Amino acid sequence: MRSAGRLIRWFGWGVVSSLALGALQPSKAANEESFRTPAKRYGSAYSIKVSLYRNGVEFVTPMWVKPDQKESTIDPRQMVFMGWTFKDGISEEVVISGRRFGKKQFKSARSDWAVKPEYPKNCCMGVIGQDFLKHFRLRFDPAIPVHIEWTRGPSPEEQDSSRQREFENRIQPLFSVRSEVIKLGQREYDLASTPFVLDFAARTLVFEKKPMVLFPGRNVPVVRFDFAGRDRDFSVTEISSRDLKNARELGLTRGVRVTELNGVPVSVLSYYEIESLLKGRKGKSLEIGFLKDSKRMEKSKVVFDFEKNEFIESRKIQGPSRRN
Repeated sequence: MRSAGRLIRWFGWGVVSSLALGALQPSKAANEESFRTPAKRYGSAYSIKVSLYRNGVEFVTPMWVKPDQKESTIDPRQMVFMGWTFKDGISEEVVISGRRFGKKQFKSARSDWAVKPEYPKNCCMGVIGQDFLKHFRLRFDPAIPVHIEWTRGPSPEEQDSSRQREFENRIQPLFSVRSEVIKLGQREYDLASTPFVLDFAARTLVFEKKPMVLFPGRNVPVVRFDFAGRDRDFSVTEISSRDLKNARELGLTRGVRVTELNGVPVSVLSYYEIESLLKGRKGKSLEIGFLKDSKRMEKSKVVFDFEKNEFIESRKIQGPSRRN
């Protein structure tokens, strides 16, 4: 059985400290405290690490956070990838950011409700639903490091089913990998820059007034992209008219498959991390590795220099100058 640390590195989660407060087994006082969970963001959907314990073995699993889903689920097909050989979804202990939630019977269900990312080496083995989340006031923060803040409170009233349905319909558009911008009523919200709070007990959704500035560089990525292929590289779907001629001369065109960013395979990067690199910042540069000829698997590289705000040949930036 692989160690938890090795599994975490495998899934590309990175090292981000959890700020969970109190002991692992919460007392009555600890139940009132708040804690944080490091997260990954794909579009406007969040995923977190969850530890499942069975027969003395820890399974560190990435799972979607989906507050509009009633029950938490795991996907037995993908759990096999983790070494899960049990026929049922029973976990003897569930731990999130050091908080123990006790024994849990997860419902068996496919976890590919989302389109991106498509493959389990990044996400996800299941869904954390309302059976966990309804006991907390949840604050979703897209600022780096991306995280969710949990504050324990009373469970919502169950009698008013019509109000509950209205609340669930309202929050459903929030968690999609397909878009970062949602429309509620007459207003649009960019969830890449706007933290929001879900309070199940009060059945309220509150967007914070001041949007957060995440990237001091470009407002839009150098290229628009979409995931493609079994290797989970991505294809270029759009290059701005300003950069198009320059990029084409260097071989980067619409439809090419990008395989690396600054030497890191895109297969281990989340949607959010890829977008962050493609937005960059002044004074930095980004080396983009791509398949110039996908049939012959001919590889090429191009650099975007955020200081000059243009594509340049890869060999023009070397050694320490290769930043970002």
